[in-house]
Amino acid sequence: MFSALMPEPTPPCDPGDALPEDERDAILAKLRPWQRRFVLSLRERPVITDACRAANISRSSAYAWRDKEPDFAAAWDDACIEGWDEVESAAYKEAVIGREKLTYDKEGNIKSRESVRDPRMIELLLRGNRPEKYREKVPVVPSAMPMLDAALAKCLATGSLAAFARKLAARQPAVIEAEAIPSALLTH
Repeated sequence: MFSALMPEPTPPCDPGDALPEDERDAILAKLRPWQRRFVLSLRERPVITDACRAANISRSSAYAWRDKEPDFAAAWDDACIEGWDEVESAAYKEAVIGREKLTYDKEGNIKSRESVRDPRMIELLLRGNRPEKYREKVPVVPSAMPMLDAALAKCLATGSLAAFARKLAARQPAVIEAEAIPSALLTH
């Protein structure tokens, strides 16, 4: 019901969809000045709110113009791709090359330099780029709901809710203990 009121989310950027440089320049030349500011901001920092501030427009206006103008939408997508490529590059540098950590002596002179890598960033990059090997493996636990639904339907059909309560208590002792079942259910 409310989905009709919400704008559709912008599809994720696919690096394969990046525009060739000559096409990018031709599209940028056609844009209004505020659209160019928006796109250039988005390219530097792929955050829609920040791009809206740079262009001095609201988010809803930006999305409305995106829907109306294919060139603006193409430039927007291209800027997102380029912006996220920069973020990914920075993450890679943080993970693999590391960040320089300086220690100082009492006089403020550099005492030592050390390259500190971020192990969490390494993990995220591996999971994102090699999910078949590094994704988190979560065991799949089959749901008991179909079995319980069938048992409840059978008990209701035969008029034996007490039998269902006993079966439930027997199969799920950690969740429902026999003492927790009201005695009225067990006697009817």
